Amino acid sequence: MNKWWGAVFLLTILILSCIVTEGKAAQAATVILNGKEMKFDVSPVQVKGNVLIPLRLTIESMGGWVVWHGKGRITAGIEGKSVEFIIGEKTAIRNGLHLTLSYPPALINRRVLVPFELFSKAFNAEVSSNLQTNQVLINYKNEDTLKAKAQVLHYLELLEQAFSRNVSQQEWLDVLSMSALTNIRGPQLENRFAGCTISYPRILTWRHGMTDSGPGAILVTASYLINYPNHHKNPGLNIWHKEVFTVIKEQGKWVIDSTREKLRHYSDLPRYVLSQEEAVELERNWQRNNHYTKKEILELNRTLTDPALRLVYASHNWDGPVEAMPSEQKAKYYQIKSLFLPEVINSPGWNAFIGITARYDLFFQVLQSASSEDTVQLRLVADLFAQSWFVPAFMDVELKKEDNAWRISKISNVSAYDSAYQLKIKDPEKFKMLATLYNFWRVRAEWFGIDESFVTL
Repeated sequence: MNKWWGAVFLLTILILSCIVTEGKAAQAATVILNGKEMKFDVSPVQVKGNVLIPLRLTIESMGGWVVWHGKGRITAGIEGKSVEFIIGEKTAIRNGLHLTLSYPPALINRRVLVPFELFSKAFNAEVSSNLQTNQVLINYKNEDTLKAKAQVLHYLELLEQAFSRNVSQQEWLDVLSMSALTNIRGPQLENRFAGCTISYPRILTWRHGMTDSGPGAILVTASYLINYPNHHKNPGLNIWHKEVFTVIKEQGKWVIDSTREKLRHYSDLPRYVLSQEEAVELERNWQRNNHYTKKEILELNRTLTDPALRLVYASHNWDGPVEAMPSEQKAKYYQIKSLFLPEVINSPGWNAFIGITARYDLFFQVLQSASSEDTVQLRLVADLFAQSWFVPAFMDVELKKEDNAWRISKISNVSAYDSAYQLKIKDPEKFKMLATLYNFWRVRAEWFGIDESFVTL
């Protein structure tokens, strides 16, 4: 470690010390970007009248990028604007010109936090703060990104129209580049997917990038569902697609130049709209059986049961015994294992769960819940195959609150199937329950409490 970096490191430690020990001077803050509250794994903080907010997620949510060069050096950019700075220093360089920040960027819990004014000085965003409510408001309209996202949604709309009528070459040219017209999937799908429908088109992420076409491309990731009402094997089959679209500017207009499928997922589960009576009854059942709201239960699954079960399963199914793991991984395993009460370890339910055969990482989603103030009963479903045919596994998990902390107290009723079709044959009641709840959750924003960029049902 050279003297320069040592000085930066010591300065960062001093900054962190101020943040941790200043008491009233350091307070959590909320960031509102384009009207939507940001969620961070490291909270923004207010220090001596300066609000520091996480850099990477904020920049990427604005359509930009961040590069960590090492030794505290960072470059961040959006379109043609970029800024370089060093942890612990107030001076930054924006497109070759120096600018001065009121407070130096800091490294907190392995995340880079920067004063919110960086976004106005470096990227011309509209930024304001209310220190009384600890809120930072950022408004940033990236016109090129908005046009690129709109063009992807327009393409998906045109794609659905192609399933029910002929789409002219000129209509395709309105959304595709000249080269894409002959090689992209859209124009060739009109006959192959006749009678199909597209629903739930969503823009998931976007960023600027380089392609063979040169700089200035915008990579837009979108997901959508194709329904096959007349599929020869599984009528009503759903296929989830997640694709990355490369959008470029051609002759002054943003057009799609290529598309790359990132994830495709099939589901045998029937897709239908629940009647109002069914939906109301399911809502009433939840309210009747639960002390906690759906949002609270889904958050508990996201922060406790899903990561704990996932890591424990992965640790027991890697190529070797737990004791032979690398030290850091082994330490993480024992830390997670402490979230299980002792009587759960090596119980029949634990062993049945560990013995499940899955091809990919398991992600557990809540189907049903019953809860009191100190106990939560969850019925979970997981996909054993992922990225292909839906292969279901079920298990019941009990949580207990002790000393104001939740721990997993029981695993039971573990069952796994080779396919949703096998579930339908072997356990029609459970299949009906899964299909009903799938369609109940499907139309709600929380969607099993998971990020829609990873959809398994």
